[in-house]
Amino acid sequence: MVSGYGVSGGKGRCYKFWQDFMDCMKRDDRSIACKAQAMDYEECLHHKKEYERRATISEQKAALERGGSLPANVDSLLTKDFNTGVGN
Repeated sequence: MVSGYGVSGGKGRCYKFWQDFMDCMKRDDRSIACKAQAMDYEECLHHKKEYERRATISEQKAALERGGSLPANVDSLLTKDFNTGVGN
């Protein structure tokens, strides 16, 4: 939560990402400059990239179990960069 408090009263799980985003916005108020931090915060809240990755892996596993073969673009799917690199 933006307030910084989680459901049990302590710091929220995404509060660090929110702080990183706000620190970036204080340094440079152009939203494009802080896109990576905003994406990290959104991912922490909603896990969209994680769910996409899990779905891709599940589909490929199911295809292999049915006796099929991996799609031609499997290397790009499995090595797709889901990290923004923020905080490194």
